[in-house]
Amino acid sequence: MSTFASRDRPTWLVATAAAALVAVALLLLASAAPASAHHYDHLLAPETACGGERQANTSETSSELEAVMRCMHSHARAKTGRRALSDNSLLVRSSDAKSADMLRCGQFSHRACGRSTLYHVHRVGYTPGGCWGAAENIAWGRATSGACARS
Repeated sequence: MSTFASRDRPTWLVATAAAALVAVALLLLASAAPASAHHYDHLLAPETACGGERQANTSETSSELEAVMRCMHSHARAKTGRRALSDNSLLVRSSDAKSADMLRCGQFSHRACGRSTLYHVHRVGYTPGGCWGAAENIAWGRATSGACARS
């Protein structure tokens, strides 16, 4: 578990973390990326797609980062015959609350503030009936949207 102090947290880090968590909210029902990602390079959007040079831009706003990541994930889903991602207000609320927890507790962690990974998913009322699964992907660093998708 990583910790960070609010005085050391640059604006780009907050924007990147927020964008990553929004993307997570959109992907909760998608499969988690395997450890051997190079076997799945064929699923990656070409650099000419999804905003082109925006994939390599480190100065994007959180909403711009979210749009690039959504496009890249939707591209991979289309390659495997799945439908594109769509917004879900409950998952957005869940990811916003998770972001707030990480900032409040100063912990960049799946279990920020000692809560389970799916704490906010359940709290906002997003728990589909029947059999379901969820995953959470969070990233922290100076990587671009394209680099995150390719790692």
